[in-house]
This record gives sequence, C-alpha cells and structure tokens, in this order.
Amino acid sequence: MKFSITGHLGSGKTTICKLLNKEYNFEIVSAGSIMREIASSKGLSILDYQKNTTNLEMIDKYIDKAIVEKGKSFKKFENVIFDSRLAWHFLPETFKIFIIVSPYEAALRTYLTRVSNDEKYSSVEEAMNKLMERRVVENRRYKAVYNVNCEDLTNYDVVIDTTFISPNEAVDIIMDCYYKKERNEKYEKLWISPQFLLPTGKLQYIDREKINYYVDLINNEKYVEPIKILRVHDSLFVVEGHSRLIAYNLCKIKLINPVIVYDEDDLLEDGTEAKRIVKVTREDLKQWEEVNGFKYNYLPRIVDKNKE
Repeated sequence: MKFSITGHLGSGKTTICKLLNKEYNFEIVSAGSIMREIASSKGLSILDYQKNTTNLEMIDKYIDKAIVEKGKSFKKFENVIFDSRLAWHFLPETFKIFIIVSPYEAALRTYLTRVSNDEKYSSVEEAMNKLMERRVVENRRYKAVYNVNCEDLTNYDVVIDTTFISPNEAVDIIMDCYYKKERNEKYEKLWISPQFLLPTGKLQYIDREKINYYVDLINNEKYVEPIKILRVHDSLFVVEGHSRLIAYNLCKIKLINPVIVYDEDDLLEDGTEAKRIVKVTREDLKQWEEVNGFKYNYLPRIVDKNKE
C-alpha cells in the first residue's frame, strides 16, 4: 500500500502516520522533517526560514526529488506513507489523503505540543495567525512553482475533518475507504464536521418544518440527500442544504458526507466573485450559532469583508 498525506497544519497528519506505522507497519517518509532540519540548522523556525530564504524553490525541488526517488525505491507490496505537501502530485499512484481541521483547533493543538521546540507561540491566537500565514505562504509558492492548488479538495481520494474525531477514528476511515477503492466499490470521499460548514443564507430563509423532518430522518438512520458546498480559501460554505446542516448539528453528528459542487478556482474561471454567493455577515452567524447550539472560534476573511 502506498499512501500520500497532506492537509492543514495542525490537523494531526503526523499522529495519523504514526498510527499507520504502528497498526499496519507503514514506513513514514516525511518532507516536513527534512524542511525542519534545514531551517533548524540555520537557527530559524520554518515560517521565518520560508519568509527569509530566497532559494526556497531550489529547496522545494530538492525535497520533492527526494520524495519521488523514495517512492520509486519501494516495492509494490511494501507499505509506505509520504507525509508531504506535494506527494499526491508527484506520486499520483498513491492513495491521496487530505486532512482538514478548524483553524482554532489547529492552533490549540500546535500551541500545546510545540511549547518546547523551535516553533514556540505566546498564545493560541498567535499560533493561529502564524499557522494561517505559513499556509498562505506555502500555497502561493506551490502555485507559483508547480501551478498546483493544494487546497483543491478534488485532488484527493479522501478528505477527513479531524476537528472532533480521534486519530484512530481517522485511520479507520482511511483504511475503509482505501479497501473500498481497491475493490472498486463506491465510498464517500468527504468526511466533514457539520460545525466546519458555514451558511451562505440568512436564518430567516430556513424552513423550520424541514429541519424537524430531517432530524427525524437522521435519528432513524434514513437516507438524507447530501449537502452541496462551495470551497472559498480555507473554508467550506453551504450552497444547498442549510436545513439539513442545522438538523445534523442538532443531532450532534460528528461527520457528514457533503458534495463539492463549486470551487473557488471554478468561480474565478467563470468570472464570478465568491462574495456574490457568500453574503453571510457576522450578525447572521450569531443567529446561526444560537439555532445550532455552538459557537465558531474562527471566521473566514470573506465574512469579515461582508458589511452588516
């Protein structure tokens, strides 16, 4: 088995790799450790190294070449997972995994686990800002150098949100999806927390009778039509299925299987601005939180740009 894994910083990729190593004897090939060693040798954090180094393109290509060579060295029957931002691109034969997590949860995890190494943060808020900054820097560089978009979820075989699930649960989903793909069986590619999804519509447009109808379907484990979503930057917005989303939240469902029908890149190609679809404001989200029974600890930039 050959897997490649990438995703949001702080999403638990390293822990998932270790579990795959422990439970399925996967060898781990990590691009992050290579980059961290290079930065540390210069006395810098990864973010500072990326911001101050003029030869990042050369370093990227050095790391990518090492990953590709490693990929070719493994026999077909050997188990290996490549923990790299671009392994999915350079090793297309791998089972491609993308792990997402809410920015606040990523920051909290990183703040708690990196207090003793070269990537220290004074607060969770600082960790969140720096992680987001690093992610933007990396994505822009990969787009410029390789013309690839790592945030495009359609690039991957399975996408899992680890905000509210354990690494063991994530591994179970990965292996189940992999075996189904190998058997040419249909499987769900997106596993997203309902709390990760944001509305595009105002609360007064939501049909409360429909919400109760979907709650009954969910509680009785009956089929519910997938929610259709749009990706904008680092966030996922509902374009169809707001009532279903509220029902999932009220039922405390950990993960659902939405379907991406629009991507930010598709909108740009069509000349459509995302803000024409995403019109929700902070005040709208306060009402949304009250009905759903939870609070967002992070709001995307596009919401802040919308006027009340």
